[in-house]
Amino acid sequence: MFTKISQKDYVTTRWSGGITRQLYIYPKGSDYQKRDFQYRISSAVVEEEESDFTYLPGVTRYLTSLQGEMELTIGESTKETVDCNRVICFDGGDKVHCVGKAEDFNLMLKGVRGKMFRSGEENVLNVHSDKEYFLYFDDFSTFYVDNVENLLISPGECCHIQKEEAQISFCGKNVIIIEIEV
Repeated sequence: MFTKISQKDYVTTRWSGGITRQLYIYPKGSDYQKRDFQYRISSAVVEEEESDFTYLPGVTRYLTSLQGEMELTIGESTKETVDCNRVICFDGGDKVHCVGKAEDFNLMLKGVRGKMFRSGEENVLNVHSDKEYFLYFDDFSTFYVDNVENLLISPGECCHIQKEEAQISFCGKNVIIIEIEV
């Protein structure tokens, strides 16, 4: 099953460093503020030159930039540069200090396994029914399933794929791909 998640479906909230758009949260009806989710996909606009990330013990976080660059200090000494070409993974229970204004893309995992990566030049993905997938596009793209045109995706939209065995191909570089084990 393929579902397009449009910007009109996102839930926007404010945090101390800017705004966050929640693209998806599982299970349905979960509340980020109550921390009762298993996974959450969001994008944040970091408006302050310096900010601290929310403390999320028990949560594995993946982060990349959609626009701009951020310098993170994770824990006491680990330094990471986050830009549009790189995905980093860190423990949400670590103290994280951010320097730089940017728009980021974030995957949070709590009690489930998954990963987030960028497509690079490879625009083919073999999907399996034992996993859920999310593809985030920051440019217009045509999305093909088994070489048949299926969806036109606009910038800032996401495609959710579940319970499917197929070969997915798409136009566009640096698509963000999330894979969740179910």
